[in-house]
Order: sequence, then structure tokens, then C-alpha cells
Amino acid sequence: MEVVVAVVVGIASIPWLWKHLPKSLRREKVEEHPHEWLFSALAHIRKDIVEKGDPDMNWNEIHPKFGTPLHAIGSHNIDLEVEGWPYYDWSRQASATIKDLLALFKFALRRGADPNLICPRTCTGAIRLCVGELYTVSE
Repeated sequence: MEVVVAVVVGIASIPWLWKHLPKSLRREKVEEHPHEWLFSALAHIRKDIVEKGDPDMNWNEIHPKFGTPLHAIGSHNIDLEVEGWPYYDWSRQASATIKDLLALFKFALRRGADPNLICPRTCTGAIRLCVGELYTVSE
């Protein structure tokens, strides 16, 4: 079944072939959220994109997958590497990730994001935090 889906997605670019496929194999287009790019950038911890785009939007708006912008920050995965033994310390990349996470939270809060909002149960997103091989949590 996975192979058929992959082929069908490729066929979508050929209109005459697409209309002859059975409806059960067609994947309907899902309407995208108006600020999909922003939620995706927040989820992937892309501070540069969010700050350059500086969107004029309601920062308490709910996305069907990510929830509010504050919930979206880092929701793609947060991987932090540690170095050293027996005293662990963050790697340079982990330190940069933490710095970007804090900057995104500050950016969203300055634009009016409410940290008291609760993510609705309809949101399908999840978060995974991994600290080297020491600690992994999925929520």
C-alpha cells in the first residue's frame, strides 16, 4: 500500500492521468493554514525565518496540528547533545539550539502570545526532547 501511495503522489502532477484514477487512490488537497510557514519555522526552531518574516498575525491563533505559536516552538524535535564525562556540558550546537528556543519564546511573547492558553485536544502535534543518550521524552 505504501508503494501505491508514493506512486499516486507522483502521478498528481499529470492531470490527464490523475482524473482516471479511482477516487480511493486520490489524495485530496487539504487547505493549508494561512500562517503554515510560520508554524513550520517555529516547529523547526528557525529563528532567522520567523524574525525576518515578522508576521502581522494573532499570536494566540490555534493551528490544527501545532496549537498556539508557543506550543509550536520546537515541536518538530529538540535534540540536545551533551559532552564530557563525568561532568556533562552542552555541545556548541545544543547551546545554539537553546539560545534560539529562548529567542523564539521571547519573540512570540513580545508580540502578544499568551502562555496561559491551553492547547485544544484536537491538535495532533507532539514534542520529543532528546538529551544525548541520557534522556528522551515524548509528549
